[in-house]
Amino acid sequence: MIDTLVHQIKSKLSSGLPGRSAHLKMSHKLRYYTPPAPETATLSAVCILLYPNSLGSFSFSLMERSSKNIHDKHKGQISLPGGKKDLIDQSLQDTALRELHEELGVHPKKVNVLAPLSELYIPVSNFAVSPFIGVTDQQPEFILQESEVKALIEVDLQELLNPSNIRSTNIQISPKITLKDVPYFHLNDRVVWGATAMILSEFKQLVQ
Repeated sequence: MIDTLVHQIKSKLSSGLPGRSAHLKMSHKLRYYTPPAPETATLSAVCILLYPNSLGSFSFSLMERSSKNIHDKHKGQISLPGGKKDLIDQSLQDTALRELHEELGVHPKKVNVLAPLSELYIPVSNFAVSPFIGVTDQQPEFILQESEVKALIEVDLQELLNPSNIRSTNIQISPKITLKDVPYFHLNDRVVWGATAMILSEFKQLVQ
């Protein structure tokens, strides 16, 4: 069953990535004017890990970031496992797999990386994020890095594909700033918005 999904993804990848057009579907209107990543941007990577679940479908993992890390500008948010490129990483794919291992305990040797998705620039943290799609043929045994991960969120792929789970809301990002009508994915009763939603929007077009 996983082979069928992999074949579908690779087939769609052969026609090229949707990139910005997919990102804009789940971005706030202020993001329409975001410039490309500057040379000073910090290179980073995330992993969308697909695996079979007990319901005969597929899941992927999100995580609620710890709110204790004062240096994390995205603390408390829902995100994909990932982080900035380290000196030990030979590539951004290595970064994605290392962070997946560190944060969720999934060993790189158990992950088949299918392809990278489009880079996304995050102005608030000055990160240029490269997402990667990975698959594993069995449900992982997750071991959470408690200093970085407050909770694991396992999402059935059908929930991402369900159009009723695309919604909008107002999000307060500071005591004085509230973003109006922010699109988000309603997944496992969580609000998944911002860069994570934009990345998942491109991923969604490859698996639907």
